[in-house]
Amino acid sequence: MGKASKKLAKNQKKNKLVELKAKITEYKEAGNVKDALDIVIELFNLKCYDVEVLFDAAELYFLDGDYDRAAVWANKTMEFEGGHIGARILLSRICFLKNRPKDGLAVLEFILNTTQHLTDQQAEQIQEILESLESSTSELCAEYPHITEFMNNLKTAEVLPGLNQSEEHIHLKKNVTVDQEAETVKEVVSVQTLKMKIANKKVSLQEKITLYNSSAGQAYYEDQLGDAEILLLAALELDEYNVESLRNMVLLAVAAHDTIGALQYAAKLPTTDFALLKLIKDHV
Repeated sequence: MGKASKKLAKNQKKNKLVELKAKITEYKEAGNVKDALDIVIELFNLKCYDVEVLFDAAELYFLDGDYDRAAVWANKTMEFEGGHIGARILLSRICFLKNRPKDGLAVLEFILNTTQHLTDQQAEQIQEILESLESSTSELCAEYPHITEFMNNLKTAEVLPGLNQSEEHIHLKKNVTVDQEAETVKEVVSVQTLKMKIANKKVSLQEKITLYNSSAGQAYYEDQLGDAEILLLAALELDEYNVESLRNMVLLAVAAHDTIGALQYAAKLPTTDFALLKLIKDHV
């Protein structure tokens, strides 16, 4: 096949994938879950494993009531994109539906603790989950500081519109918000700069992995769990089965009350680590 023919075939396949992805969206909006799943399977047969398609599979199986398969595809989504918020939110829903409220809350706590910025849709999804909990489960929220803070912020947002605030107070509030956002951006840039510095060092891959882990350890010690996760994920991109990185990811997940994540990383270790399993079990 000549270059021109190969390019034409490549463009045709690309257009076909775009067309199929659009059909998934169309079927989902129309509530045709089965038809949308058929398209997802067709995309897989075409060797299309984009993160968005993996997550489509997770969402569609969830909508179809197949929570086991939904969990499998949510986990596969995170294998390709470790920080995928939608997949984590979906896993928390599955935990609650399977009567595992502590795991569900742990996943939400991890999201709220490590995510720099939630979209409005993601925040609404978390709010919807928390507001739908039974009273017995809601009482458990007090054990998770970031969930408690999230709910308190929601209550504050509901009260503020009804207050008679002066323009001076509103202006001050805006300034504080801008300052906080600037500080958040500064922190994100800082960890990304560090990540790139390590990536660009003229050293062996093993030395880079060690540097990522030691820098993640510093972030972990300073309670910057989101930064630690970014650095450890960078290490795992170089070697997804590196023992040091996996052990540290287990410890990080435990610190963030993410039992599911901790077990997933522990399962990738070459040999079963009873000390880590006990640690996870003690924090459930």
